[in-house]
Amino acid sequence: MKTEVAVDRLYLKSLTICLHKIVNDGYTDSFRIKERGILSIRTGILYQPADISVINSFLFESDETNQQTNMVTLYLIETRDGKKGTLIIGNKNISNKIWQQIIKKGA
Repeated sequence: MKTEVAVDRLYLKSLTICLHKIVNDGYTDSFRIKERGILSIRTGILYQPADISVINSFLFESDETNQQTNMVTLYLIETRDGKKGTLIIGNKNISNKIWQQIIKKGA
């Protein structure tokens, strides 16, 4: 039983592998934080914080160093109109005003 759990969670060891699995699970859009909202790269739609739900998040550290500046978080996002995708935020960008509104909404 322990082996099955370990094999099932192998994708959590690498951002690239995790992202590949998540895309295969249907989270095919990519989102970017912009000054006025969250932009869908696929559709060009700019979403407001009320239109976004964070489903899950995964924190990854760089293999090169253990410094906090080399950390990124991968967020699984679903929009009010049914789009599913990912948003990757570096540790330096976590304090973005738009993103803080989304995080506060989910708390």
